Parts: sequence; C-alpha cells; structure tokens
Amino acid sequence: LIDGIEQSVQVYGLGYPNADITKGKFDKDNKSVEFKLPKGSTQRSGSLQMTNNIFSLGFYTKSYEVNSLPEIEASLLHNLTLLSNYDKYEDNISVSKTSLKEQIQLNLSSIGALQNKNGGFSWFGYDAVDIQASAVLAHIIGIAEDNDIYASTTEKQALADFLAGIVVKADGSFNEKTSIDTKVVAIWGLSSLDDSRALTYAQLI
Repeated sequence: LIDGIEQSVQVYGLGYPNADITKGKFDKDNKSVEFKLPKGSTQRSGSLQMTNNIFSLGFYTKSYEVNSLPEIEASLLHNLTLLSNYDKYEDNISVSKTSLKEQIQLNLSSIGALQNKNGGFSWFGYDAVDIQASAVLAHIIGIAEDNDIYASTTEKQALADFLAGIVVKADGSFNEKTSIDTKVVAIWGLSSLDDSRALTYAQLI
C-alpha cells in the first residue's frame, strides 16, 4: 500500500463480512478507498480498519500545550508508529529520525499540565479525570520507552499509582466502587508501566 500498489482485501466490519473493496490505492498523494455493501443493505456508512499498514506518513509538528489530551495522544501514537517503522519505510518518510524523536519528547514533556493531583489525566487539565484516556497514555509511555524516549519519572509513577487505585484501595483491599470493565482498562494501562503489579491485580478479578 505504501508503494501505491492496488490491493484486494477482505473486509470484516459493521455486521457485513461480505463487504468488499472496489477501489483502493494508497500513496503519499492519493489516500482514498471505496467499498460497497451487499444489495438491500440499509447501512449508510462504513468503516475500514487496516492492520500492519501505515496510511499516512505525515508528521505532527503542532504544539499541543493548550489543547486536549486526545490530541496529544493522537500525535504521540502517530509519530511513535512512524518511528517504530522508520527503518522499513525510511524512503517514504520526509522527516529525520532525530526530528521525530524530538517531537515525541516535546509532546511527552507537555503532558504534566494535564495531570490531576491524583495522578490521572483529564482532557484539559482542569476537568474530570478520564480513566480510559489515562490508560491509553500509559500504553503510549510504554511504547515510547521501547524507543528510548522517556516521560517524567514522577508523572509516570503517579499515573501508575492512579491506575492501580482503580483496582485496589490504598490498604490493598479490592476496590468495589469501580466496575470490572474499568478495572480491566486500568490494568491494561498499568501493564505498560508496572507489569508486575498489573499481573498481580489481574489475578484478583
């Protein structure tokens, strides 16, 4: 797909496993795809998910100091994906690996302003903590560390403690106030920061 080679792929999604792509070509200038649903379908929209492929080779250079946590996370995930695949797609990436790492570090350094006193993160730093967004950020920090890019130790530890607190109370007893689904999300995020603690808590639910 990166080379603009047309591909035929099986699409599974939105309850229509026999939907199929009719046109598809991906390169740096042409990023579009068309697919059709079975006759008689009342579906007015569709969704296409690809794995192990990079659709965009762009580079987020915008500063996110005053914008939301989801925007920071989107930038980090995008740029970390590029960095993780840099050697494979170097000829198609228009930014140096050094500049890419610098941008990732810049965004990681900006997250502290969005961290609540309890260690969790909110969208803007002054609103309610979002447990799912906090867990996603923990996952991103783990990916960054795999690429030798590090968040603040203090912020990372506070986030790990926050996620742990979703599962157990300060005295180590099971936290009955949070749902199992919420606990699973928290443990998933915690596994990127403290896999030993995450494994211990996973055995509790």
